[in-house]
Amino acid sequence: MKTLEQYIKDKEIEFYCIGRKLETDIDDFGQYNRELLHKITEKAGKYLTITGQALEGYLVDTRNIFRLAEFLTGLWWTAGCGRFDGGISIHVDIDIEKIDYKKPESEALYNGLGQKVGDSSTWVPEMVPFEKMWNFAIDTAVGGMVGYPGYEHPRSDEGFRHCVAQHAQNYMIGTKKQLGRYKKYADQYFDAVLRSVDKIKADKEAMFKDPYILHAIQYAAADAKKISENIQYFTFDYGVKT
Repeated sequence: MKTLEQYIKDKEIEFYCIGRKLETDIDDFGQYNRELLHKITEKAGKYLTITGQALEGYLVDTRNIFRLAEFLTGLWWTAGCGRFDGGISIHVDIDIEKIDYKKPESEALYNGLGQKVGDSSTWVPEMVPFEKMWNFAIDTAVGGMVGYPGYEHPRSDEGFRHCVAQHAQNYMIGTKKQLGRYKKYADQYFDAVLRSVDKIKADKEAMFKDPYILHAIQYAAADAKKISENIQYFTFDYGVKT
């Protein structure tokens, strides 16, 4: 099977920004694909879609979803993770229900010492196996980028769901129709805003007793806004078949 880089060179995996195809013609992608990452991100703006006739076939191999996740986190980092505008958001345009990953009987979790620390087989039962694997791949790639022990991997179903909601601000996967499932994460953040507002309405002194309440409102609102904007831009019909 071809590598991700070969598929990109052969135009079987391509990149779009709000309907505009991005050129990836470059002789040398550079070490760790740095030249390619810079070429894509300098033209990508805030919203990048990765698509192509070979993408679903490439992701049939479970190892490749981790390779793609690592590539995408590299794109995000190269674009400027600390940008004032919230940085780049990336959409992988494939049908998540077409790729048939068999659910394993056990999904053991191990720490850096190779010690078993848990099992994730009962987590997010509503997710198809491929989507669950995708979220683990993104979590692994982000953790590798941030470094250890600074990054905390989820240890429970609740923690994993929180992790998925966080990453939805930067990475989404699915067809335009399937992206609607991300609305629940924006709703969760907005509900957190309302809970904090209710505390202040019930006690006007609350924001003086605990200034963090205003901080929580600000950040939860920003998180909800980022996810809702991603859904808006990635589901809009730009009249270009990707």
